[in-house]
This record gives sequence, structure tokens and C-alpha cells, in this order.
Amino acid sequence: MSGVRTADEVVLALTCSDIHLSHKAPAARSVEECWYRAQRRPLGQLATLRDEITDKQGFAPVVVYAGDVFDRPNPPPQLVNFALDHLPQGYAVPGQHDLLHHSLKDIKKSAFWTLVKARKLTYLAPGRPVECGEPGRRVRLHGFPWGKPLKPCRDPNALLVEVAVVHAYWWLDYTTKHPQAEESTHLTASRRQKLLGGYDAVVIGDNHTSWWKDDFVLNHGCFIRRKLDEREHRPLIGLVCERKGKVTVRRHHLDTEADCFADPKDVTEEAPDFGDFLAELSSLTDAPVNFTEAVRALLSKGELGERARDYILRAMGDETEPR
Repeated sequence: MSGVRTADEVVLALTCSDIHLSHKAPAARSVEECWYRAQRRPLGQLATLRDEITDKQGFAPVVVYAGDVFDRPNPPPQLVNFALDHLPQGYAVPGQHDLLHHSLKDIKKSAFWTLVKARKLTYLAPGRPVECGEPGRRVRLHGFPWGKPLKPCRDPNALLVEVAVVHAYWWLDYTTKHPQAEESTHLTASRRQKLLGGYDAVVIGDNHTSWWKDDFVLNHGCFIRRKLDEREHRPLIGLVCERKGKVTVRRHHLDTEADCFADPKDVTEEAPDFGDFLAELSSLTDAPVNFTEAVRALLSKGELGERARDYILRAMGDETEPR
């Protein structure tokens, strides 16, 4: 944990993001004896931390997920059942990996929504803040799912701890920047002042590199390390704490000693993921269509990776760009 907790400090919420639960182990973690067991380890630490804090302070902190609970929106039932058994109950916004076609309007077609229907997760819908927590220690969660812009808090209530839960790629000067990250996603001092006004805490997902700013803004980074370039990342849980009316976000790092990574020379480039593309293709109506043109129309949306798109075009005997 970052910093030293005092006796009169309470933990109101535990936060994390980018869990990316998946049925199969990614190439970099393919040497794990059991991938489901490997995913259960960090989830177990989250549950244990919640229980330990509950025992110490006499009430439970709420658990909050800032997006990408699943690595894909339509995983097999086995993984959904695993999430129902091992994911601590909490409040969540969906990330793009949770959403079919990366579209919020399709949220009810996703495994994320199955967890909502099962009351494992409470959906933090944009524009509909949710109050939760213990009497006298109430938290109000403001959800900004993937694709919904972050906005300042309107009419903050001094009797509530106002928390923004965001899934969007933000970066700072000292953080590693994604090659495709736009300048508009640079959280400069002026943008922080403009966008974060009224919040006591802001917790962010999507950027897999963790960063912490001004004691109240936390970008978690990935919760489960899936790639070779994430080996040096220290997965963490955020703790939204309050002491004498002052709110801070601290960090509790996970124990990752049991994590197993494949030797880099043995890790080959993973095959393209056609899952979302095939799901959309299967949703075509039974009306007579030119199959080739239908495939081209889907490819033209630009939502499929370049390698996957090239695989499909070569299989169709055409390596030109879709119109």
C-alpha cells in the first residue's frame, strides 16, 4: 500500500480495472498449469483484502471495476460461470472488450450484462450516479463507460464521496504513451482542472500502464498480466480512503510471485481474434445477400485488426483494401 494508513482512516471502496478474464491463456502465460487457477489468484486477493478491511473497520468497502472485466464480450459459458463464482460482487462500467462491436448500445448482448442480470455487477450507466456504502459513509459512483466522455461532477454533495469511474485511455507526461494515443487524451493540468472538477476520487481503466496523480486520480493498469511487455507491471487495487473529510486514493499491490511467463523465445505472435467479427457476421439476416459484399462491408468498418483483415482478404482471394 502506498503511504501509511492512520487509525481513523477508513476505506470506502476498492477499485480495479482491466481484468480481461479469458477462457484460454494468452501466449505469454501459456505455461501456467491451469489458466483458470491463475486468474483466480488475483481475484482471491481482492476478495481477501475486502474481507480483512471489513473485519478491521466493521463495514465493507464497495468494490468497483473500471471496465474490461472480460477479454471479449461473448466468452463461453464456462468463463461466465467462473466469473459468477469468483468475481467479488461490485459496481462496474464496461470497457470496449466487454462490448460487442465496442458499442454500448449492444451491452445487453454481452457476458457483462449477464453478470448484471445475475446481480453480480451493478451497471454504472452514464448520467445515472449510484449511491452506495454505509450510512454516514456514502459513496456516489459516476459511470463513464467506453465511448462516453468524462465530464465534471455537477452539484457535488458534501455529504457524499463523489467518485468518477472511467474507462478511457488517458496518459500523463511521465507515462508510456500508446503509439495511437491522441493528444486529446493527454490529461494535462488544464484538462484535469476542466474534467475532474467536483470529484473526490477518479479511477480509470483502459491504459494498461498504471499511474497515480494528485492523490485522488488513479489509472490502475492491467489487473492480470497477459503479455510479455507487462511482466514488469505491478498489478494493484485502488483504495478510496477518507480521513477527517479528506479523500485520497491509495494503492495496494498484488502478490504476483506465482505468475508464470513463457520464455520470450517460445512466444509466437498470437493468431488474430475473429470473435467479434464472426459474431457480427452471424447476425446478418436470412435475406438474400452477396456474401462477399457483406464481408467487405463489415471489414470496411475498420474494427478488425490489420492482420485478421488480411487473413480474410487472402482467403477470399483478394488482398486489396475493402471499399
